[in-house]
Amino acid sequence: NTDSCASQISQWAALEAIAGPQHAADAMRASFLERRDLIVGLLNTVPGIGRALALTILYEIESIERFPTVKDFCSYARLVKGSVASAGKIKGVRGSKLGNPYLRWAFGEAAVICKRDHPLLRPYAQRLEAAHGKFKANAILAVKLARAVYYMLRQGTGFDAERLVAGSTGGAQHAA
Repeated sequence: NTDSCASQISQWAALEAIAGPQHAADAMRASFLERRDLIVGLLNTVPGIGRALALTILYEIESIERFPTVKDFCSYARLVKGSVASAGKIKGVRGSKLGNPYLRWAFGEAAVICKRDHPLLRPYAQRLEAAHGKFKANAILAVKLARAVYYMLRQGTGFDAERLVAGSTGGAQHAA
């Protein structure tokens, strides 16, 4: 075939790969589905994250191990502002478009839904809104959820709303 620019040997190899035994592909698919179901199950314990947001987060982060720290994860998710620093002096802010916009969207949606539906997070979100305003409060809650998701996926544990609120109430109360 001279139109596709693929050599004949490449075409034969592709045909053999498709027509040949699929044991390895079936094993990889089973492994992927097991991993996907485990991670989606963990993410579904977070209030505000349903199946669609869980799959979005899963496919956008690929593997949590690629982020050495929670700061790297939050930065990749566009949840923190970047800074330009030299010799310990901050020169400015940069990078509002660096990172993954889909993760930013997913955690923002989760923050809005969880503050509306979760009985423990609703009063916490109201305190944040009183102290910082609606939009900043949503951003703060999105960062808190992202940090919780990072540690959940690293440790293989479910979401604990009491821990999120207990570790965060001091700042909201002092700011009010």
